[in-house]
Amino acid sequence: MKSGKQFELPKSRPKSFLERLTNLNWWQLALCGLFLYAGPVIFFSVIEWLIGISYLKSSSITNIDFGDLVYFNFISMLTIGYGDLWPSGIFRVFTIIEAILGLGVYTLSISLITIKLLLPRANTIVFSKYAYYCIKDKAFMVIYLNTANQFITNLETSWYFKLNEDWETRTPVRVPFITKSVQTFYLKFPNEFQEINAMLHPYDCLRVGLSGSVGMANYSTYVEYGVEDILVINSRAALTRYAGFYEVDQNLTKPEFEKYFHYHPADATPLSLSLKSAMNIHRSK
Repeated sequence: MKSGKQFELPKSRPKSFLERLTNLNWWQLALCGLFLYAGPVIFFSVIEWLIGISYLKSSSITNIDFGDLVYFNFISMLTIGYGDLWPSGIFRVFTIIEAILGLGVYTLSISLITIKLLLPRANTIVFSKYAYYCIKDKAFMVIYLNTANQFITNLETSWYFKLNEDWETRTPVRVPFITKSVQTFYLKFPNEFQEINAMLHPYDCLRVGLSGSVGMANYSTYVEYGVEDILVINSRAALTRYAGFYEVDQNLTKPEFEKYFHYHPADATPLSLSLKSAMNIHRSK
């Protein structure tokens, strides 16, 4: 019997390091860094206080107290060492450990900050709430917005439509870059609308994946539209073009922008209604 980690089901779905880091805001990251420094300082200060404060020497301070211990351990963790306090005896072992920990925390902090700065935002690409199926064009349309303040380069778009448990995949499309305006992606589908209706299943869906480069970082995202999120329209001409799409920075927060970005034409019907109609016809037979 085969054995190994690749055959064992996980007890849960653990988050990766990058997922956890992405979920932290800058204040939370700063608090984590402060805890990484303050935790060992308080720990060593308490241990040294219990052992005896006489192991800490000073040329200027006559009565060394717990606050001096905390100060000494902080500058030891930061590997500064002003020379106003110095260890003796077993305190020297603690100081060496603190210096090593301090270098580790410093390296980790710089790495986390660098990764956080390079990671694209989770909403770098924002998708419209609806996808569209254009009957005359026999194609799906997906609308999305690049919210980054720069072009996304080497963008690759892949997609498939799951129809009656069959995966209709297409060759990924790559473009050199996309701008900061609203993008529309046109997905040609060979089946006639009547064929889609005849084979439609409640769990069918349209899935679109995007990957590209934002600055020095790689970025990828995806969206899934169920049959209730895909609006059926006669042709793509039914999608009213809003001039504000080309001036995203000026119009992003305006109600008109959101209205047209998440556009629901008055005569559009969700693809799920076609499914219900097909199921009713099947029952009547």
